[in-house]
Amino acid sequence: MSSGNVGELARVEDAALTLAAQAGDVASLGLLLERHRAGMRAVAVSVLGPGPDVDDVVQDAALAALRRVGTYGTRRRWGRGCG
Repeated sequence: MSSGNVGELARVEDAALTLAAQAGDVASLGLLLERHRAGMRAVAVSVLGPGPDVDDVVQDAALAALRRVGTYGTRRRWGRGCG
């Protein structure tokens, strides 16, 4: 499978998980957040530098995603501005 196909599959899976989370499936939201945790952490480190605040920022972003999951369209890319 080419990397383009893998990326497309991940987007389709993210879209399905987003729809399920919007319907109230907490496990789907958990999977989305876990799938994108490394990227979220990388962004936080790039902005803040390494340190204890990084984990707090990632947690805040996850809480914001939880509160706003109903506003995400299925075409939106997770990991970019999901907070």
